Amino acid sequence: MGRHWRGENSLAYAFCFNYVVAVLIVHGFLEGLSFAGPGTLTAGVAVILVIFLYPLALAWSAVGAWRSAATSIADARAARPRQSAFWGYAAKVLIIYISLVTFLDLLV
Repeated sequence: MGRHWRGENSLAYAFCFNYVVAVLIVHGFLEGLSFAGPGTLTAGVAVILVIFLYPLALAWSAVGAWRSAATSIADARAARPRQSAFWGYAAKVLIIYISLVTFLDLLV
């Protein structure tokens, strides 16, 4: 968890696994929670999960993926001959997009 937070994982691992999979798991959990019948989970537990754990999980995964993308861009710029920083920038654009869509989805 610490390596991801500091951006020490490869961009592919940090973005594809720790970010995209984390977002999908959390969304799947919330969808399952919405279909759960009354009495399955108390309202207090559901509120704690949605208000506290969901944003923390998303923030952890987004920050780690963002830092890995920044590391990837810096490594590409420092390489001789120059490597493409395309995937680092593409990951940053997707992180912004997915985070924005997820945040707006929480408001609806």
